[in-house]
Amino acid sequence: MNKWTYILSLGLGLWTTDARAQELPFCACTSSPCADEPAPDEPACITFDEAADLAALPGSTTYKLTTRSDPNPSGAIHASALNPSAICEYGVCYVRGDGRVSLAAYGHQTVFFGWSGCSDSAESHLDLGPLTASSECVAHFGPGLIVVNTHVEGRDDGAKVQIDGSCQGAGRCSFLNGGSVTLSAPPSDTRFTFVGWSGCSTSTEPTLSFADVRQALPECTAKYVPAAPVY
Repeated sequence: MNKWTYILSLGLGLWTTDARAQELPFCACTSSPCADEPAPDEPACITFDEAADLAALPGSTTYKLTTRSDPNPSGAIHASALNPSAICEYGVCYVRGDGRVSLAAYGHQTVFFGWSGCSDSAESHLDLGPLTASSECVAHFGPGLIVVNTHVEGRDDGAKVQIDGSCQGAGRCSFLNGGSVTLSAPPSDTRFTFVGWSGCSTSTEPTLSFADVRQALPECTAKYVPAAPVY
């Protein structure tokens, strides 16, 4: 069987020597012809397009791994094969047997939040394999800056929540995504009594500390009630 007869028969799903196809390694490059591939009567490896045809065959044990960023185009994903049982191109991989792939997520003026679909890892670099089914890996991204909004409810003296962290101020601050933040409710006075927080927390402590600024979303409200009259 020559090279082109092999490709045509595989593309039509009519190749009857599937066992032989499963034995061939994936090519080191992704397209045909490969620079490192000889020109024998029968091919020495399977290219990316041939792997796609093989994965489409009924009962195939070659699995497709797709990737995407959310939202798109907030980030990019680089996919690469870690051994000859996997082959990747443009964020798509075909994997079989002991095949393993490496995924690396990169943000464009955004911050990587984590993966979903194929994994729930929060690490931007992900190694996967072996696979038992086709799957999709989604890399989630968010804005590089997070705005912390606060509000005071139940008092009319213009008091504001104090915000401390990589940004210091009152009422509203912008933070680098992933930084920590501490919120302090305005001190109680003779007219108002602090009763707790709402929105980002239900704590009744006047000071809130978050290791990750995203925990302070969407808004933190310090709640007060009129102080009991003193007779």
